[in-house]
Amino acid sequence: MKKTAAILLLTIGVVLAGCAQGQGGPRELAESDPDILAAQEGTEELEVPETTGGGERYGGTEALEVPETTGGEERYGGTAALEVPEQSAATVAQSGPFGEIRISVPSGWEYELCPAGTGGRSDDSYGIRFWPAGEEGYVELSYAVWFGVCGMGLSEETASIAGNKAYIGTYDNHAYWDFVTFEGEADGVVARTFSVESWWEEYGEQVLPILDTLHFDADVREESAQVAGEEEIPDFGLAPEIGLTLYLEDITPTGATLLFCQRGGKENMGELITGEQFTLERETENGWERVVQKPDYAFCQVGWLIPVEEDVEFACDWEWLYGELPPGKYRMKKTVTEFEKDGNSLQHEICVQFLVQKPSEDG
Repeated sequence: MKKTAAILLLTIGVVLAGCAQGQGGPRELAESDPDILAAQEGTEELEVPETTGGGERYGGTEALEVPETTGGEERYGGTAALEVPEQSAATVAQSGPFGEIRISVPSGWEYELCPAGTGGRSDDSYGIRFWPAGEEGYVELSYAVWFGVCGMGLSEETASIAGNKAYIGTYDNHAYWDFVTFEGEADGVVARTFSVESWWEEYGEQVLPILDTLHFDADVREESAQVAGEEEIPDFGLAPEIGLTLYLEDITPTGATLLFCQRGGKENMGELITGEQFTLERETENGWERVVQKPDYAFCQVGWLIPVEEDVEFACDWEWLYGELPPGKYRMKKTVTEFEKDGNSLQHEICVQFLVQKPSEDG
């Protein structure tokens, strides 16, 4: 029993010696500690088992070495200073008249903010474009004031994205989807793909997880910062079944430049041709109304070829037909004819909105 008590006292002494070492080295037993010295007499010397840390020993005890971490950290006094990992994603946001769109863009991806009324937008739509670094083409996530789809060649599937019910639309079964529309809190937000064919196989699986970070806050609003003058570039019109996009550039009250961009579309698509004919409508409090045309007008029966996988532009003058347009919100409707290889023809309507604004006060 005395031997057991001595062993316990010796163990306590060893532990105390080890703790004290952390404050300046091993503590020597003083001759004035008769109880401890007496306990040492006639007792067995205990061997402290080695640990797996390979630490340096002091007074029969072992100073444990702090294991290294995987962060490649610098060490101070035997402890590991943890390195804070680099930020792997950037949270970006674009607000507009209907709320704020916010997503997380991961490293290795680039993005562009598209405010309402600027950067190529003719109405109150706005959003964020993102794409893999160094690649062409992009995904645009935007609040679309006007968005419509055509059922020809369209397949849709439902999904849950960012806590909202969503519809994923694909034309003609190609490898990438064409659009995603949202319901619920993100109602009005649309994701669309533009010229993504070259990188979709490698990066396409990352797009939906990015969209899954979407947060739309209808309470964070910003008025449209529309730019006055003649350099306003409008929103685009789509004929997705033939992969055709129409832009209006260099808009003035008397005309504009029409830019047709053809990418993708259905397989074995025929030749695309349009002409000079078009109609203009103006948005009023009663909805869209046709602009009154001058009497005794006629369009030249000329065909404009739209090459496959290319861009082509045509000048459009409407002063002779409508006069000088007053400021307001308009849309142009044009018909594109597809001449199929079997001799049949199909008509596709494409519609694009644009603004005619007051000249700036600076002239």
